[in-house]
Amino acid sequence: MLRSMWLRVCMIVAVVTTAFAGTAWANDPITITLEEFTGVNDVHLDGNVHYTSTGTLENGMINVPYEGTFTVSVTNGLITSVSVASSWWGAVEYHANNGAYTTNWNVQPDVPLTVTSSNGCSSVTYKNVINTDNYYFKVCYLSVTYIPLDPVGWTLKDATNNTPDQSMGTTKVNGNVVMAAPKKGFGYAEQAFTVATTPTNNVNNVVVEHIGNEFTVTSVPEGTTEVEVTVNFAPHATDNKINFESDLANYSDWTFTNIERNNVNQDSNTPAHKGRRYGKATTTSASINTANPIQYPHIFSCWITKMDNYFTEAVWTLEVKENTEGAEWTLVETKDITNESTYPYNSWVEFSVDLTGHTNVFVRLSYSGSHIKCAVADIDLTEGAVPVSVSSSGLSTFCCHRALDFTNSSIKVYYATAEGTTLTFHQITKVPADTGVLLQKTGGGTEDVPPLVGTPDAVTGNVFVPGAGAAVSYSDEDQKYILYQGEFLKANSNKVATNRAYIQLPTGSQVKDLTINLEADVTGIETIDDVQSTMNDAIYNLAGQRLKKMQKGINIVNGKKMIQR
Repeated sequence: MLRSMWLRVCMIVAVVTTAFAGTAWANDPITITLEEFTGVNDVHLDGNVHYTSTGTLENGMINVPYEGTFTVSVTNGLITSVSVASSWWGAVEYHANNGAYTTNWNVQPDVPLTVTSSNGCSSVTYKNVINTDNYYFKVCYLSVTYIPLDPVGWTLKDATNNTPDQSMGTTKVNGNVVMAAPKKGFGYAEQAFTVATTPTNNVNNVVVEHIGNEFTVTSVPEGTTEVEVTVNFAPHATDNKINFESDLANYSDWTFTNIERNNVNQDSNTPAHKGRRYGKATTTSASINTANPIQYPHIFSCWITKMDNYFTEAVWTLEVKENTEGAEWTLVETKDITNESTYPYNSWVEFSVDLTGHTNVFVRLSYSGSHIKCAVADIDLTEGAVPVSVSSSGLSTFCCHRALDFTNSSIKVYYATAEGTTLTFHQITKVPADTGVLLQKTGGGTEDVPPLVGTPDAVTGNVFVPGAGAAVSYSDEDQKYILYQGEFLKANSNKVATNRAYIQLPTGSQVKDLTINLEADVTGIETIDDVQSTMNDAIYNLAGQRLKKMQKGINIVNGKKMIQR
């Protein structure tokens, strides 16, 4: 008998149809899926749901003997549905709230046995009714849907450390759970959350369980009227890396197809971490690919293995796809681990591919075979330094999917904010990913800039918009400017590349004509109606000739370069 292909991982997933963040319990259905049982008696899945069993724990499954039971209960809510599955054949009775049993005499491996209650119930029990020596109902999967009831006397609120712009992630409240959604490139800080209470002296006695993207309040001291959980987001220390020790949503730089988590029977002496994922039992293929194109991929590496020795075929492939419309996946390298004598099951094999020759591509690791009992761990896609170019005018716009570190570069980087008639330029060195900026380098040129490791500089109210490789038009209501030969001009359906940017002014902005002064670290662009009437200093062109008034292009005024449209 092949071992059950149900995922066995301690992972809680909340599914919400409507959320009321910052309010009391929302009373929306919550679905909890448990795969990988870690205990037997009175194990709590969140502040409401728990299970008990007369069985024993083995390899992440609960073995329920003859006449033994497995019961799911809810403390402060109404259960509407419970499903369990066994990895073995058998016969089971089940009922809700000690009511009449329903008997299934032909339990199939991996087929859920579901109990539903239209009015809601407080518990559901499954009972093994096969009187056979050493026979067990092997519970390997649990899914519970319940409606939480309002707590008595206290309110749960959510907050984040990136209020108000929500640039790193968002949160919402459902039941006793604060559900977080980190944005691409972000996860959680080392201290993932902080708690505040009313009264304040109760804060040390509030118990919050953090699993994946959920922060569940499991215990509140008597007399508490309000609990606020602040989720602390932080950039990934290294992008494009998966150790599978976090929930799937934390790896927002990747897309998963038929990939689910398993952390059972992992040999601690192997080079791979215990967290790992593999394909679903009902499919014959699975894949993991980057959610965005990688500009300058370097080395892709991971560890792969077979979960058992019943294979006729087990093949892994690494492919790339150009970031152009209609592009197809192109095979780069294949790793066939079918041969049992060369690649025995549960023996990890490193799969490493040099992608230096590819630029601006999606990267995909995929599996195909006769059975999906293959595992993958510790994916790492490194990137080389990014060549950043500035035109001979000394100015260029720029945008990159990767966060970059310009600390040791001679290229100066600015983002801009708009207020009234003025755009103010702010110099930064640690540039966030997908952020439009202006580059300045005297005489222009190209430099290799390394990817950023750590926290990028804060960028708020930026009027630079990343290019999308599409035409950009101008209207009086929608003021957009592109950089052309060192000066910003009104967009005229010109195409702005994905590695460049353009200015889009806020609605109603009074900035119409732009003059640039980037000599200081923080400078401004102002509306120029009559430059000569406000400027009595000598004006020169780049050849050193004195001018009567500012000419179109670059002028030197008061020793500073200024651009006149």
